[in-house]
Amino acid sequence: MRLANALLLAISLTGCASVLGIKDSPETVIATPDSDATNLVVASGYALWIDGQDTQAYLYSARIDGGGPIVKQSVQFLRTLASDGTSVCGYTIEGIDCFDPPTAATKFTVNVGASGLFDTRVADLIVVNGLVIWSESDLNPDESTNSYFIRTASADGSSTTQNVVVQSTESGGATAPYVPTTIAADSNNVYWLNGDTLESTPVGGGSAPTSIAKNVSNCDVLAVDATNLYCGAPSTNLASAITVYPLAGGSTSTLISDQINSFATDGTFVYWTSSDGIKSNEPTGRLSKIPIGGGATVPLASGQDNPSSISVDATSLYWLIGGEAGIDAVLRAAK
Repeated sequence: MRLANALLLAISLTGCASVLGIKDSPETVIATPDSDATNLVVASGYALWIDGQDTQAYLYSARIDGGGPIVKQSVQFLRTLASDGTSVCGYTIEGIDCFDPPTAATKFTVNVGASGLFDTRVADLIVVNGLVIWSESDLNPDESTNSYFIRTASADGSSTTQNVVVQSTESGGATAPYVPTTIAADSNNVYWLNGDTLESTPVGGGSAPTSIAKNVSNCDVLAVDATNLYCGAPSTNLASAITVYPLAGGSTSTLISDQINSFATDGTFVYWTSSDGIKSNEPTGRLSKIPIGGGATVPLASGQDNPSSISVDATSLYWLIGGEAGIDAVLRAAK
């Protein structure tokens, strides 16, 4: 049934608006994945996503215009993908791999973690302005010394040098002052969650962190544009919110309250996917947008099958559907 639906979706592009509930702008089916795709990113005219997990993890790539072949590369234990629109990198248990968008092949690997017996964990990874930036924990098995970092490296392989933006160590029972987890960045600063505090540090490091907000909760995902930081905790079929923290200072506000699966911003709007699950055998997922300063929600699509993993570029939105009603697809629509 899933294969039949996927094939129908792939060949019936002119009829997809009625099937998927797209309205206001026609959509394109870029690809119909083999199974449940995750971690969609867009770079250099290609959409890339992860399918499978652990030793059966694969990276897929397809042209965003829907033409040409879909390519597939085995990337064992690939956990996540990030892109700045040009470079694409992801975390594996071997390090951080950066990929060639047209072929999905690994171009080079950034080694992460301390030497020796430390257990290295990457909490979050982003790619911004040609840099891959990640938050890292180096945990000693005997717990005598643990270190925490935010690091940067070239995302195009032009340099092997790693720069430390934040470093913090705990030993002898003392608690580390900084334990970075969720991160976002612009051309000037890295923004990161330290416990329940949002901090800011220059991308080049060299300065003590600056606190932006305290008592922050439900902030599993951070996004930033020229005006605001956006903090959210996407969770399929559960109520969640996106909170806005103005970069210039001032009052925080709740921009969106919905059952948010994924969100992104282009500096003018915040876009998000949401889902109520399956009701009466009909998908109830939605694609929506709202101005960054607040206002009326603009519906973009409805009747979606578990929409997730949204990406945005200068002209279009890209998102995944699939999982509950048996239809899997990578979709594109004008903003």
